[in-house]
Amino acid sequence: SVVAAVSDDSLVRLVNLSSLRRMLYLKCDGSRLCFDPAGRRLGTFLRGNEVGWLDLARSSEFSETTVVSGVEIDRCELSPDGRWIASGVHGKSGSQIDVREAETQRKLVRFGAGPSAMMAFDPAGDGILTSDLRGLWRWRISDRSASPATVKRTAVRVGVGWRELAFSADGSRFVAANVVSNLAYVYDRTLTDCLVAVGRHEGLETVAISPDGLRVATGSPTARDISVWDVTSRVQLTNFPAGAESRISFSGDGKWLLVHGDRFELRDTRRWNLAPPLAFPQDIVPGGAAAFSHDGRLLVTVIGDFELQLF
Repeated sequence: SVVAAVSDDSLVRLVNLSSLRRMLYLKCDGSRLCFDPAGRRLGTFLRGNEVGWLDLARSSEFSETTVVSGVEIDRCELSPDGRWIASGVHGKSGSQIDVREAETQRKLVRFGAGPSAMMAFDPAGDGILTSDLRGLWRWRISDRSASPATVKRTAVRVGVGWRELAFSADGSRFVAANVVSNLAYVYDRTLTDCLVAVGRHEGLETVAISPDGLRVATGSPTARDISVWDVTSRVQLTNFPAGAESRISFSGDGKWLLVHGDRFELRDTRRWNLAPPLAFPQDIVPGGAAAFSHDGRLLVTVIGDFELQLF
């Protein structure tokens, strides 16, 4: 179910024939490729004055799991502890959020959400927050051993214009974007006390908050730019161009601001300079979704529709 091929650019590619996904690429001369009878070794490869082969084995560190299928999915979110995954699904019952246990794929609960709802897991484990055309909502999930679990919805803010939302790493602060006021509202842990509103940022749609909760990044597809604000002083720290579909997030250690979607950029949060370009292969155009691991050590990017690149 795997085919190996080499092109004129001296890149050897392994492709899974079942999913048509590229599994591996390797820079070398592989003009005479063949698998051994067991399919566990591929060779030979030339690199300068060196010759060798690849030993093939299923990864014990990374594996692919299908959690939800058969419905339209427009967004997904993994809980900070990696135990739960929430998917925004559309079907005969309208727009819903499906929450499952990541390891076993056991369905925890599926509840109705408004059209174009955004969502974020509470890092402290107190359920999920969503935003839609009607307001901001907290969904507390209890009795998680039951199937389905019990869900209780409470209003955080009622009103129109709410867009993306995000928690700080420890859950002590929460930020939500509002396209009507063009402001980003920062709340404390209670979600009832608004600490500050930063902006204005015309056409505000996307937000991110630093792990320590002291800086907020806002993005506008209308103005096609990104701004970063100091939460204490409400001063704009920087502003730079972006695309119409750019998304933003801070690394877990707070050292980097990631811009992804229709472009790919990393900026140092000390001076907001662009980081040196990552070593993508020549035939790879970075773009699409991207995310940091929660400790900031790993960065994963989506290549095309079906491939992941880890750094």
